[in-house]
Amino acid sequence: MFMLAFAVFAGIQEPAGPWEFGKREIEAAVRVQAPSSEVPIRRKHDKGLPPEAFHVAFGKAAIEVASSDDRGAMYGALDAAERLAAVKLSELAGKEFRGSPKFADRGWNLFLPLPWDYLANRIDPSPEALADPKRWFFHDEDYWRTLLDQMARSRLNWLDIHGPYDLDTTRFPNLFAYFVSSAKYPLVGPSPEVKAKNLAQLRKVIDMAHARGIRVSLMSYEARFDTPHNPSPPYAATEENLYEYTQEVVAETIRKLPRLDALGFRIGESGRGPEFFRCYLDALKETDSPLPLLTRSWVTRKARVLPLAKSARDFTVQIKYNGEQWAAPYIMAGGRTGEWYSYFWEDYLSDWGRETAAASWRGRPIEKGAWPSQPYKVVWQVRDNGTHRIFPIFQPQWIRRSIEAMDLGTTSGFTVEPLSAYFPQSPAYYSQRPSAFRWIHQRDELFMMQWGRLGYDPSTPEDVFVRALGRKFQLRNPEALAVAWSNLSRIIPVAFLAYSIGPDHRSHAPELEWGGSVESFLERDPFDSHVFRSPRETVAAKTLGAGDGRIGFEEVADLLDLLRSRAAPAFRTLEWGGSPGSGLAEIGVALRQLDRLGAYYAARLRGALAYARFQSSGERSDLEDAARQACAAYEAWDQLANSPDGHSYRPFTDRLRMRTHDFHWSLELPKLLAERQRFLELAGWTQPLLPRPLIRNWAEPPRHAKLTWDEADGKITARISSEGIRRAWLLHKPLPSSTFFHKLPMEQRDGHFVASIPRLPAGHALAAEIETSGRVWRVPWWLHERPYLVVPSKPQRTPPYFSSEEALAHLDPRSLDPQEHGWLVVSSRGWSFFSRFPSGQRRKLLEPLAKGMKMLILQQDFASGRYSLDFLGESPDFESRRVGVFEPGGALGLERIEDPEILWQPMRAQADWEVFGNGGVARKKVGKGEVWVVQARLLQRLHLPAASRSLAALVRQTAASGPAILLDTGTEGGDYVTSVLPDFYNSLGLSFLTLGEVVASEQGLRAFEPVAAPKSDQSVLEGRRARDDGGFPKREGRSGGRAPRPILRGRVRNRAGAASAGTDAKPWLRPLTSPNAAQRSGHRGRPTGGVSDREAALREPPPVLRYGESLPSRPSAPRKAARDREPPWPLAAQEARACRANEGHLAGSGRIPRRGGGLAGP
Repeated sequence: MFMLAFAVFAGIQEPAGPWEFGKREIEAAVRVQAPSSEVPIRRKHDKGLPPEAFHVAFGKAAIEVASSDDRGAMYGALDAAERLAAVKLSELAGKEFRGSPKFADRGWNLFLPLPWDYLANRIDPSPEALADPKRWFFHDEDYWRTLLDQMARSRLNWLDIHGPYDLDTTRFPNLFAYFVSSAKYPLVGPSPEVKAKNLAQLRKVIDMAHARGIRVSLMSYEARFDTPHNPSPPYAATEENLYEYTQEVVAETIRKLPRLDALGFRIGESGRGPEFFRCYLDALKETDSPLPLLTRSWVTRKARVLPLAKSARDFTVQIKYNGEQWAAPYIMAGGRTGEWYSYFWEDYLSDWGRETAAASWRGRPIEKGAWPSQPYKVVWQVRDNGTHRIFPIFQPQWIRRSIEAMDLGTTSGFTVEPLSAYFPQSPAYYSQRPSAFRWIHQRDELFMMQWGRLGYDPSTPEDVFVRALGRKFQLRNPEALAVAWSNLSRIIPVAFLAYSIGPDHRSHAPELEWGGSVESFLERDPFDSHVFRSPRETVAAKTLGAGDGRIGFEEVADLLDLLRSRAAPAFRTLEWGGSPGSGLAEIGVALRQLDRLGAYYAARLRGALAYARFQSSGERSDLEDAARQACAAYEAWDQLANSPDGHSYRPFTDRLRMRTHDFHWSLELPKLLAERQRFLELAGWTQPLLPRPLIRNWAEPPRHAKLTWDEADGKITARISSEGIRRAWLLHKPLPSSTFFHKLPMEQRDGHFVASIPRLPAGHALAAEIETSGRVWRVPWWLHERPYLVVPSKPQRTPPYFSSEEALAHLDPRSLDPQEHGWLVVSSRGWSFFSRFPSGQRRKLLEPLAKGMKMLILQQDFASGRYSLDFLGESPDFESRRVGVFEPGGALGLERIEDPEILWQPMRAQADWEVFGNGGVARKKVGKGEVWVVQARLLQRLHLPAASRSLAALVRQTAASGPAILLDTGTEGGDYVTSVLPDFYNSLGLSFLTLGEVVASEQGLRAFEPVAAPKSDQSVLEGRRARDDGGFPKREGRSGGRAPRPILRGRVRNRAGAASAGTDAKPWLRPLTSPNAAQRSGHRGRPTGGVSDREAALREPPPVLRYGESLPSRPSAPRKAARDREPPWPLAAQEARACRANEGHLAGSGRIPRRGGGLAGP
């Protein structure tokens, strides 16, 4: 290994390599115990040990560390030093210790936020700041030394640098533009002098990292010419030019940074198709470099990533762990994840074939064999900074379980996005008081240690971290602090798991925002809706007597109270002033703030449930309970904002969600005051009243209720002991994340409840519901285990499981059979069904309808024109008028419902549509089949007894003749994705399939290919078969459908064209820009000469890649499209717009708009 010459930084001598770094730690520990003694420390090379493993032997006369590599030697030395800090050297004599890593990749994901002016609380726009260590942490060697020292001691071996990141615009500018120059495009980025200084510093950082056994990778998110510090370089941003520029700067980076360990790019949000990134492969070939490549699965598809992976010698896909929120100590499955596509793992764990690849990576070992090999490694990107933004974390068990849950597929490890990832790096950005820590990573040292140590060895005892807590804060008895901190660290994730606005970093900041009115708490869903359920579902379950084993708001509030009670003794006994300079006082402030947030969320959750019960029953006691909880919530938030602890925080930046550089909890207080006043008026009170203290016992399912499975004869058989259990049901789903759990009764025999299902090549997720005396539980229990078991995928080519965003494009209508399937169903907020596909694709459904299938469309926003029934020809007239009653006129067995929010858009009869009652139900006959539209807001008002009974009547009809086919379960943007409908089917014991499951099971490997839409043919609507010429409509509106209209305020236009369906042969030949393209404001309002990366994604569709195809060598120059041709809307573009539309900036205003508005609320 290259040995770095000694250098002195701020008087501190750099280690020559990992072994010397570790040896110094042992020597320091020995000096503490025996200052005058000389204890020889020897290193032994043992080729029989795996990479990074060690064997430490404490002899009577020496300490010997054996390893096969430098990193293993360093870890052995660090292990020995840590033991010497806890136990006398004489007591260790004759003892031996071993260690070996669980995961090879244990990363810290840094985003390089650009310079920040701490006094002005604004970004520092000066180009000079980019080279000033006093203004940009990147040039401060103390930052890197302390960070890398902590990483090495924590056993983290990978510095995963992304970015850079602009705190003003929340944009990730082109990373290469800040470090290297292009010969042909030299005016991109800051000045050559700044680039040279940045490059020299980056080279130094890489050397420092290597001296501590840490690899360094760089990932650039953009492929653009403009940057915040140089918004208008004089180059045309054509695909050809950008390809040439990117290849050149990638090659230059490889040449200038020969010790760099990997390079990365993101495909979807970059606005470039996967074929563009062959420029990285070309650069590797040009420089004859074996450098590994990284990409992210976000806003792209496995089919588009595979050709790149198969062409690279070393390729890693970073997959979001739980969207952009860490939250759960397990990777979530089922529930809302079924429609959150690239926020989760999709099909990356499935085997798509054994075609030739440059390299193949073995799957993780399992009890019998291993997961399938893949041409890529998987790294889980843990976005801790979404859930936690300001308060430090100490939660070893939560982190241990998170790491153990990653043991899937070809996982090589993880990369953790720390709390400071998108923020300035000094506590001065949020703290009014001088901090004991210069850098935030020093405050969060224990958090880093837990991820690194447990990633290396998940069996590391918890007392290792407790002792470290004592050393850091100079406490003789750190157990009280450990108990308090670990329990209060669960407050935010538990509350967020139960109530979540959405999966994105921009969706929800549970530490910062009030979370919305009680109506929002009623209508939004849990983050993990496999484990938790909303209050409207809880009340509906009581009405119908058909609930499930998920836990509701009341139990979550009880758990929050329990966590707070466990922490309470520490507040009474600890001396929070601590030793001067230890930082304990700052931790005490954060923990008291978390305690207040626990009280706040408990009150909000109880208040929402009480209000749902009041709306259901009309009982005044429920209204008074809701009012008391509103008062309690206000009191807790007032303490959060206005206590001395609250005042110790200065207004701080959070542009991603709170959209300001000057956030403080006091800004949310007027909203809570108005909410409290509203409930005081509803209750008829003149003074606030607080709820009475609650004393409830926290309950859990019986510990002996363990679900197991085995495989035989092509079946998976699940078992659970019947001891103390009256009934049991198996919950099962295909393993890809784009599917939902299905419920199956289990039979009791031989002391067990048993159920079998066919073994799928894609693998399975399994859970169970058990009924004990008076209670239904869902197991495995989420607080102790991953709430499902994993049946691995098989090593054979496996059909894809599409979510509703793609399934329709791949549907062969002959796969739908009225003799085998029930009704076709579209849930409310059916964005994917109505907006992702041209009407020609939706017309595929006319064939099974003509044969006798029926279709149910639940309430949609038709009146605004956002959604359309054009695939059915004429549609009813929709009025935008709220009606306080739903009168179904006897249709479909529905009940009359009186509620001011039940019907927002009644219908009037039109053409061959028959309208019932007061306009809430309509029917159209299609051949032998029927289409029913129900505009009552049954899902949103599910807690009303008549609404829940009516929805139950509807879904029972849809599944009477076979499993209902869910075309769309509710997909209106990531924030409104819901699993209420499939969960409702399960609670009633009704069968369903998603359209993606039908495509996979009926079409098999043919599912990889998109299926052309029929041309418009009125005979289909009359019950005769359509002409099948295999063609897709060339333009919406030409085939009988309505021409698409633009949708304002961030909504996606209703056009997808052939690119969405995957048949457009050379989409990169289309123009990237149009003459009328809007220019947005750039950095601090200056024109950029270009567009944001999200907007760019809307300009350039990815190429269509059939399974097994290779990428084209490079894109051709763009050509002008025909004037009468609609510009295409690529799949990647729609994903970016659907999921991240709230990231766009209003020109000149600096304000970030949210998706929706208008009548998006239905």
